[in-house]
Amino acid sequence: MKQQNKLAKMMVMSFLFVLMLVGCGSAGSDGQPAEPEIESSTSLNGTSWVLQEFGPDGSRTPVLPDTSVTLLFEDGRISGSANCNTFFADVTQEGSALSFGPIGSTRMACPEPIMQQENDFLAALALVNHYVVAEGQLTLTYDGGLLIFATAPTEVVPDNSSLEGTSWVLVSLGSDDNVTAVLPDSTATLNFADGQVSGNASCNSYSGEVTLGEDGAMTVGMLASTLMACMEEAMMQQEADFMAALGQVTSYTLSGSQLTLHTPEGVLNFEAAE
Repeated sequence: MKQQNKLAKMMVMSFLFVLMLVGCGSAGSDGQPAEPEIESSTSLNGTSWVLQEFGPDGSRTPVLPDTSVTLLFEDGRISGSANCNTFFADVTQEGSALSFGPIGSTRMACPEPIMQQENDFLAALALVNHYVVAEGQLTLTYDGGLLIFATAPTEVVPDNSSLEGTSWVLVSLGSDDNVTAVLPDSTATLNFADGQVSGNASCNSYSGEVTLGEDGAMTVGMLASTLMACMEEAMMQQEADFMAALGQVTSYTLSGSQLTLHTPEGVLNFEAAE
């Protein structure tokens, strides 16, 4: 009988020892419960981000005061503002692996050190190979460095009065799958005042009626313009494309200093005029 009790005690002690081993195996090296692995293969499509800091490991720097660098993922492409210029590229996502195609951008000059920050950001962005999303933060990694973004404020459709008296400069346009930056040394503008749009399409000035509806709806009436010929054929074609797209606008969205006009086939992207 004593032998049976001894055997039972040994079995109980062995069971308790196994439980202790299991408990230790689920704890971190500091004795605390191990944190669950972060899921990094979340789809980025339709998300918007604002850069907080970036740079090589051990020497990351925050973005400059009074600057805003944004990143938008949509339909297999990225776009955004590097603060001075807008940029765009194709994106490939496979699990947590991430890469961008050649990055295009507008070519406006900015004062230092804003220009240097923009160049460094775009150079780092081109090297990205992996990403992680956790707690409202997007971390893009490349060999030797990181870019850390916070979730951008939710884009809301503004009330119609938000456009009254505003002026904008075109930065890119095109179909949904082929948005291109405006030509260097060309400037197309858009102004809203008293139910009218007006501006310069690079070669010619234009004007027309605009109607703003609910939920960001917009229609532009027949546009009148001057009839000057551009010296460069490419600029004349860009002007024709801009005017045609402007006449087909169906809606708009505002996000900070960026205005996007939507057509059935593409977009017109603007930045607030200084």
